[in-house]
Amino acid sequence: MGSITQIEKNVKYLQSIKARITYLEELSRNEFTTFEEIELIQKEILNLQDQLRLVDNRSYDKKFENILDKLDIDLEKIENMEVKYVLNGVIVKAEILMIAAKPGQGKSLITLAACNMALTAGTIKHVIYIDADNGGSTLNERGIPKLKQMHGNRFRYIHDSNATKAEMWQLIKLLKSSDLKDFMIVFDSVKNFMGKGDRDKNKDVSELMSVLKELRRQGATVIFLHHTNKPQRDFQELQYAGSSAFEEDTSNAFILKYNEFRKTFILKPLKNRVGKIEESAFFYQSSSHSLECVDLFWAKESEEDDAIRIEIENFIKNADESPIYSQIMKYVGDMGFSKDSTNRVIQVGKGRYWTSKKIREQNNKDVYELMVLNTTLDKSDNSEHPNNTASQELCDFSDKLNNNITDTNGEVQYV
Repeated sequence: MGSITQIEKNVKYLQSIKARITYLEELSRNEFTTFEEIELIQKEILNLQDQLRLVDNRSYDKKFENILDKLDIDLEKIENMEVKYVLNGVIVKAEILMIAAKPGQGKSLITLAACNMALTAGTIKHVIYIDADNGGSTLNERGIPKLKQMHGNRFRYIHDSNATKAEMWQLIKLLKSSDLKDFMIVFDSVKNFMGKGDRDKNKDVSELMSVLKELRRQGATVIFLHHTNKPQRDFQELQYAGSSAFEEDTSNAFILKYNEFRKTFILKPLKNRVGKIEESAFFYQSSSHSLECVDLFWAKESEEDDAIRIEIENFIKNADESPIYSQIMKYVGDMGFSKDSTNRVIQVGKGRYWTSKKIREQNNKDVYELMVLNTTLDKSDNSEHPNNTASQELCDFSDKLNNNITDTNGEVQYV
């Protein structure tokens, strides 16, 4: 950029050309100017306009290129970027994650466990958990004091028992201008930060999501907890409540379900824009405030599914010869179970609990045999549950973490 004197000189030069053009236009309209003279004046006006246009275009082109150079992507920076995980297969670092569930399904519990695991593993150095949803009486139940003792100032828990909503927003405003690399920030739950906004209106939700995106821009991993709508029909899938902007402005999203029968938490991906997230299942380990990865299909089984599977296993085991599909269906049906439920368990169990193969001598009918070393799994009798092969990296991570933690006289210690 030139000096002020040079700018003034350029402006005066352009103004003089425009003033000359204005004068010549008035001269061409004068009653004493002849047609021949008007033609000569018009040529001069066109010449001056070309000069002015040339100067403007050069200035515009240079300014335009400067703006593009400034805003164009930094190739070196982009090429060096890589997807990193706070928890493999679940939380992508420096991105925005939505976890939505019905009330009481354990959103806060598993998120706190994820915070603890991330701090313990070192994938995150600082957690700021902003809770404007839960009552103070639940904090002890969720082990907040113990987590504070374990991690000290690396784990900040901002609760409405000690901070007003205005103070929470002052903190958020401060965070928006801070270096948040290796920070994880949790909003529990997002509806409490809508203010007077309507969660069903895109405009209101987008304003809130823009705040979360500013935190991400500063390097933070952002998790916000949200609620789901009540399904209108029994078979309808759960969906998050409110505007589509919640999903549009997130990097990834999960629907969380709790299986009371298995005591397992299931995270089902709703959106996967960044990294690779997978449907996963966990036990919550209260002694270590962590998540233990378990087999997904086993974790999703209902009490009815479990009963059907046991009947099928017993029937195959005690049959004189390997039974065919219709024989299994009839046997289980005689026990009072529906055809749809039985068929579902048979199909899911293939390759996990039993195998099927076609017998040419029986018109290529499928016959079923139990898999070698297969055992009925039941958490109630402390049977070992299988790992979820779809999320083996996460299992390895959680197993390693849990092996490094012991619970002595109620106090969590690191080995």
